[in-house]
Amino acid sequence: MPGRRGDMAIEVIDASLGRHYVGQCATCPKRSQCIEGFWALRLDSAGALSPCLLRPDLRLNVTPYTGDPAAPPAAVSAHLDAFTEGTLS
Repeated sequence: MPGRRGDMAIEVIDASLGRHYVGQCATCPKRSQCIEGFWALRLDSAGALSPCLLRPDLRLNVTPYTGDPAAPPAAVSAHLDAFTEGTLS
């Protein structure tokens, strides 16, 4: 109902995908504290992309890639591939 406040749930992804990813999430020491999982990808105002809000060590600073329009997507893709494969360090 428009204008009504109360309980609401918005599903952006298929629930069968799960919250956690096999790569970094499988062995993450903060997994028990995680409430959003990998699918909470964020880009903050400082230019840092974060696949996990609890792990600042997994952030990618995208500001060095802003000179070339193709560079940020390529850097983000490589970063996320490494995250999902569990090779991001």
